Amino acid sequence: MTSSSLGIGVDVGGSSIKCALIDLQSGQFAGERFSTPTPAQGSTEALLDALASVVAKIPGDHAVGLAFPSVIRAGTVRTAANLNKAWIGQPLAQLAAKRLARPVIAINDADAAGLAEAMHELAALISEATNRLAGYKSAFESEPLGRLPATEPSIDLGELAAA
Repeated sequence: MTSSSLGIGVDVGGSSIKCALIDLQSGQFAGERFSTPTPAQGSTEALLDALASVVAKIPGDHAVGLAFPSVIRAGTVRTAANLNKAWIGQPLAQLAAKRLARPVIAINDADAAGLAEAMHELAALISEATNRLAGYKSAFESEPLGRLPATEPSIDLGELAAA
């Protein structure tokens, strides 16, 4: 596993900030999980300090995916229902990247969960399509004059991108 296939996943919640090293190919944990209390009503600096302290527990300089309990547009916080209102208008991704000295992508926490689920479903569909095509190829090779079933969609494996 190369370091470029790893990233740090961070979830900022109302009571704690959780983070772990993630295998970006499988979506599985690749190391120990860490947590620290969220200074939810503290200053933006206090939350960034807490974020830095928990990310520092993971060795390396991996990029960070930051799930945040707020509407996020282009890396900027637009709402702060459960956080200090001073976060509104702050460029979260930029501030976190500067504090952590590494690339950071910031996204709403519910959006992050939805994207993870969609990626998992997409990977399962690609796997199923690949298995079906391998089966058709075997059947076709055993009967060279045979044809693929007309009811199945036509897929070119070269056009599928691995997640």
